Amino acid sequence: MPVRNLLFADLETTGLDAGHHETIEVALILTSPDGRTVLEEYVAKVKPEFIERAHWKALQVNGYTPEEWTDETCTPLAVVAQKIVDMAKNATLVAQNVSFDESFLTALLAKAGLKPTWHYHKVCTMVLAWPLYAMNKITGTSLVSLCEYFGIPPEPTVHRALNGARTCRSVYLAEIEHYMRSAA
Repeated sequence: MPVRNLLFADLETTGLDAGHHETIEVALILTSPDGRTVLEEYVAKVKPEFIERAHWKALQVNGYTPEEWTDETCTPLAVVAQKIVDMAKNATLVAQNVSFDESFLTALLAKAGLKPTWHYHKVCTMVLAWPLYAMNKITGTSLVSLCEYFGIPPEPTVHRALNGARTCRSVYLAEIEHYMRSAA
């Protein structure tokens, strides 16, 4: 089986339901299979079509303002979707809550008439943290808990996709290092 590059993803959305809410920012970090070498980073804002459907809490978390999501500051959906397809080709998708990010990525691609190109195997940093939680070493599997446990600076209060993807990658690398030390 070929070794696959990793694609760390983080999205900012207008809510939690990929069938109802929209992606408004995408960040992708393509790395070597071990996650250590960054091959490419991509970040883009996407102008929402249905901002009236947004949940106020989601917009508060990601700092959405109409002034920051204009035609001039946003990338057309078709361009973002094609970039996702190109970067994800046969890579392993990695995210803090991979089911959430994958559902929104898939919905975004569908709006552009495209299909996912990432490999069917995926990695979730929350799932990787489960043994630490089960052994009462961490209080939860949130990104905040994981950053605290591993001594990684947490995301700012207002989340943005690129710092989320970078933080996810840092947590992933710390988790892998932890388990490799434990196995030695």
